[in-house]
Amino acid sequence: MKRLFVVLLFFPFVVLATPLCEHISNDPDNRGYNSMSAEDITDDIRGTGPSGDYKLQHVKSMTGRQVFKHVVQTEVAALSEHKRDVFFAYRGVEDIDPWGQDVAVFQWIFGAGSATINALAAARGVDVSPAEFYELGTVKLGHVQGCVQ
Repeated sequence: MKRLFVVLLFFPFVVLATPLCEHISNDPDNRGYNSMSAEDITDDIRGTGPSGDYKLQHVKSMTGRQVFKHVVQTEVAALSEHKRDVFFAYRGVEDIDPWGQDVAVFQWIFGAGSATINALAAARGVDVSPAEFYELGTVKLGHVQGCVQ
C-alpha cells in the first residue's frame, strides 16, 4: 500500500504529516505518547520497550509450503489417495487462504475438527510490533523526534 507523505511548510517550522506522526498524535492504543520521551515512543512503537508489547495480527494467506509445515503428518498419512493428491496439489500454490475461500477444501481433506485444522488456525495469528501492525515502516528515533518536536 502506498502512503501519501505531505509536507506542510510554515516558515520557519516544518510540520510532517506522515502515518507515523498521525499514529503518535492519535495514539490509537492509548499508550500515553503525549507523556513519553521520543526515545520511549520509538521503543514502544518498535515493540522493544520495557512492556515488549506486540499485537496479534491475522495472516491473510499462506503459501502451500507454509501450510504443509503446519499439517499433522499422521493425518496426511491417513488420507485416502484422492484426498492426499488434492492436498499435495496445494503445495505449489502461492496464495492459499485456509481460513476463508479454501476452508471448505481443507475441512473436506482433514475433517472440520482435526488437529491439522486446529494447527492452521493457530498458525493464523502472528505477533507483530505496533510498527508492523499499523504499517508504519521502519521507525527510527529521528523520525519520532520530527513528529514530537
